[in-house]
Parts: sequence; structure tokens; C-alpha cells
Amino acid sequence: MGFLNNARDHDVSVLKINLATWEKKEKIGIQGRYIFYADGIADIEIKFNSPANNAVTIPKGGSVKIPNGFDCIYIDGTGTDTIKLYIFEDENAKVEIPPPSASNSDTLDGENVYSVTTTATKIWEACSTIKEGAIFNNSTSDIVYLGSDAVTTADGFPLKPQSSISLNSFTGNLYGITTGATADVRMMRIL
Repeated sequence: MGFLNNARDHDVSVLKINLATWEKKEKIGIQGRYIFYADGIADIEIKFNSPANNAVTIPKGGSVKIPNGFDCIYIDGTGTDTIKLYIFEDENAKVEIPPPSASNSDTLDGENVYSVTTTATKIWEACSTIKEGAIFNNSTSDIVYLGSDAVTTADGFPLKPQSSISLNSFTGNLYGITTGATADVRMMRIL
């Protein structure tokens, strides 16, 4: 079996699976409404409650909400990497995501937290040596719109609550804005 860890912490289950040894049709008895796919390389497909149901494709850094919840999941993924999923029931659960692992020659540009409001807030500083990074909207209810320093809620790229976006090799500035409330946004990158 491919389980490496299935630990509960503050109503959040952490599930790590090595896809190289995983039995694709194996049932995982775990309950929740939300899944956040934190670590891995390739997209994964998850079927909820029955192997006969249609699969939902989740990219790395993506999340999915199943309104009526689920009692079990079936994971199908290819490759040899280990994936990590955060599974939780309550949309207000705090998901603590450790920084990505970096090689000895890489520099982690911190774990930065920003309060994004109705004024464009810089959340990604221009840098010519960026290898990879991610922005996570930690808000449970507010959409953050991403774009240039002139971003608006009408033209920005929407980053929904509890979702993330990967920005590999992006070297420019990036700003965020909300429609009214203050949103907690997290940014991390490897230089």
C-alpha cells in the first residue's frame, strides 16, 4: 500500500501517497468536504464515494469542494512522485502548508503574508532569479483578483477562497485587490 501518513491535526487530515506503489482502484475511507492538493507533480484524478462516479481532475495547488461531502475517495494518478492532500470538513479549518523543499543551491524567499484590501497590494516583488513559487488565498470567503499595479476586480484574474496559483519563472510584479473585505494571502517562492 502507498500510505506514508494519515494524521489528523485541527480537523485537517494530511494524506501522503507514493504514486509509484499506489493501487489505483484502492478505496480510502476518509470523510470531508474539501481537498487541497499541496504536493506532487502531475494532475491527479479523484472519484468521490464510489469508483463508478466521474473523476474530478485536480492540478497541483488546486482544490475541490464537494458540497454534500464524501465518505471515501479513489485516487488515480500517474508517475512516481509522492502527493500530499489536505482533507477537511469545515471551510474555516486552517490548513498549514509547509514551505516547498529546496535544493542546497536554492534560496527560499520566505513565507510572506499579505492583507489584501480594496487598494492594489503588491504580493509578488519582481525578481530575475525566480525558479518557482505559489500564491495561496487563505481567505474562506473573499476572492482576490490578481494583476498589474492597476488591477481592478473587473479585470483581474480571480483567485477563489482557499485556492492557489503556481507561478513558475514569473519575474514581474504582481498585485492583488478585493471587493471589500480584507483577504489573507500567502506567497512563497524559490530563487
